[in-house]
Amino acid sequence: MSTLGTPVKEENFSLDMAERMLAELQQGMDSPLFADKENTPQRPPTTTAAKNATKSDGVQKNMNHELRASAHADRSRAGEGKAMNDSDEGMDLPQRLTRGPEAAAAIQDLQRCSVAIAASANAGVHDPNTFARGDLFLRQRFFTTTWKKRFASLVEHAYFGPVLFLFRYDKKGHVNPKMSTMIALADAEVRMGDDCADTNGIFRCQFSLKARRKYILSVNDALMREYWIENLRSFADSA
Repeated sequence: MSTLGTPVKEENFSLDMAERMLAELQQGMDSPLFADKENTPQRPPTTTAAKNATKSDGVQKNMNHELRASAHADRSRAGEGKAMNDSDEGMDLPQRLTRGPEAAAAIQDLQRCSVAIAASANAGVHDPNTFARGDLFLRQRFFTTTWKKRFASLVEHAYFGPVLFLFRYDKKGHVNPKMSTMIALADAEVRMGDDCADTNGIFRCQFSLKARRKYILSVNDALMREYWIENLRSFADSA
């Protein structure tokens, strides 16, 4: 029987076909579809429990972040509150005297008086507007026995009436005009306190001054305490 084309021997045909099949099989084995499952890391199947666990971890991380932020804010607020409690600088004035049309100018004048009083004290010059002056010790907060030395000056102000200035000392022992407490004695109350000893065993004669805030003050002897109580009460009653 005649055929079209060149006759192909059965032996050669079978060998060629086998080689091609082997080559195709090797290429198929190298395909990712036939990767070694034992040596290839497998991605765990995603189940409902796994999804819930992942979601729970995310929620927990958010909660931890919020808790850390809240704790940081609390520490910041606590630090600010402590700084405010430890600092005694500023003005303690009755509200009724800070609402008038002349109050703003009077407050500025009070600040100028603070600078003038400190300058007179550092120069050793007696201020004619000062009716009592000397060192007082101010207790830092009410539940401690730590006392801070202050230069005190009792002055009659044209608008606020009698005002007690409490100045800090700087490192050189000078009265610091920028670090003062100005306490208007209008509506203030002065009370005798108990005697006590501080953390260093130094004897303190205490008394208290209550304006808008309360101050625990002391001196080293009873006579000086009487001096301050008498002057403070006298000017507070006349305010």
